[in-house]
Amino acid sequence: MLISVASAFIVSRLIFYLTALFATTFIPAVSPNGPAADLIEVSWQWDGFWYSNIITEGYSWNPDTHSNVAFFPLFPMLVRLLADAFGGADIYIVVVMLNHVLFLWALTAVWLYAEGKAGPDAAGRTVLLLSLFPTAFFFSAGYSESVFLLMCATSLALLHRRRFFGAGVAGLLASLARPAGVLLIVPYAIEVWRDRAGAKRPTGWLRKVAPAVLIPMGIGLYALYLGTRFSDPLVFSKAQQAWGREMTFPLLALGRATVAVVAPQSHALPFFMNIVNVAASIGALALAAALWKADASGAAFVTLAVLVYLTYPVGPGSAAWDPWQGNSIQSMARYVSTLFPMFLPIARWAWKPQRMAVVAGVFVTLQVMLAALFMRGHYVF
Repeated sequence: MLISVASAFIVSRLIFYLTALFATTFIPAVSPNGPAADLIEVSWQWDGFWYSNIITEGYSWNPDTHSNVAFFPLFPMLVRLLADAFGGADIYIVVVMLNHVLFLWALTAVWLYAEGKAGPDAAGRTVLLLSLFPTAFFFSAGYSESVFLLMCATSLALLHRRRFFGAGVAGLLASLARPAGVLLIVPYAIEVWRDRAGAKRPTGWLRKVAPAVLIPMGIGLYALYLGTRFSDPLVFSKAQQAWGREMTFPLLALGRATVAVVAPQSHALPFFMNIVNVAASIGALALAAALWKADASGAAFVTLAVLVYLTYPVGPGSAAWDPWQGNSIQSMARYVSTLFPMFLPIARWAWKPQRMAVVAGVFVTLQVMLAALFMRGHYVF
């Protein structure tokens, strides 16, 4: 385990920082430099600035414009606590170091999950594929991807080992990091049902079922805070409207984006990112279907998460709205990077070195390209 996890972690760091050196040397920035040195600043683009605002200024809500209440609190809370613990350390450096540690732990949890389903060799390929995925650079950015991945992987790994209380606690933290964490309650229910024969007494059954109530408590705690602070516990959802995201039927959103792939239009960055996001969405759903026999709970989590993310595409409220062109399912490639069970079918298929080399080559090429653009302020979502 240690060799596989450490190798995947080191490879991911090398890709990120070698790409950063290239990007900061040869690619002009399209936005002003951040407040820190180049190799730190590259991690702080786009949503990273919203997190830094929460860490330094706290939460605010304005229904008429973008508001930081759309971003869940676990990640900024951890950064603030660590910065204070180290005597008011620079938050930009704290975030970078924290995400290194969180991602290393997350890879460990993913390895344990995959090892329990397919053995150590497939587990090693799983963590490597996750680290090489085209949008894996977000695990090194000032985003909540690493902590969300850690909590989700920990919850599923514990579920498969029948440690239900720990899985519930990890689920609570996952839903405190991102609302999709609440979906862990579905794999929890599946695993409890599969283990029903082991509970011969009502008290045993209760000990398995009761921790499930912890999972939605992450969202509940954040909603309670928002209700106390802004008199509306649902402002985190309402804030999405300012970004032009509106609820729709998920397969309709995916269908529109798929049609836009073949529609005649300029080959600009939004067009390319639409291809990436469509491929990521369809690929994740296909891999979830392939995973179903080996791990129904993991497959359910991936499927539901993709569909929930597709439920909130860019809609008519956005100035960029065009249902048949552009990139209405923005960020899907980033979202699916945390859906770690989907990498297991690829890892099992890529048991031959030639297959693994092909997949790794495609992943790394795309990651370097997207990461370089992201680091210089381009909108690669």
